Amino acid sequence: MRSDGKFSPCLGWAGKICGFALRIAGLLHVAEFDLQNLAIIESTMTNALNIATRLTDHALAAFSLMGLDQASNDAKSILQWLISRKTAAFAQSEIVLAMRNKKLGKPDRLSKALLTLHSRNIISAPMTKPTRKPTKVYYVNPLLHPGEYITNN
Repeated sequence: MRSDGKFSPCLGWAGKICGFALRIAGLLHVAEFDLQNLAIIESTMTNALNIATRLTDHALAAFSLMGLDQASNDAKSILQWLISRKTAAFAQSEIVLAMRNKKLGKPDRLSKALLTLHSRNIISAPMTKPTRKPTKVYYVNPLLHPGEYITNN
């Protein structure tokens, strides 16, 4: 739940998952044993923790879809820039310059946003061009601008 941790986009929800897991364990226990036994057995608690883990995965996906994490918001800014430019490739220096006013010029935020776009197949992994000063280049998925590019096939 640190500021750079897995649950940073949903701190309120993450702070409650432990209590949720205990309530789920109680419900599973009552469903299995009624009120005859007051002690929750290990297998019931394990099942409750498995459910809580699945709920956590779904919550993180939902918060990501809502755009509440910084990397997704930053990736959306870069995506808008890519859509407006209609380019097949861009250099790292271009994106740093274009995003400087959005505080995306900082290496950590920019790399997370670019990684998000790469994981969604919007851009390629960075390729280093062997120039006098090595340059990282990213290629844009041609499906982002259908019919905009002329290929030499």
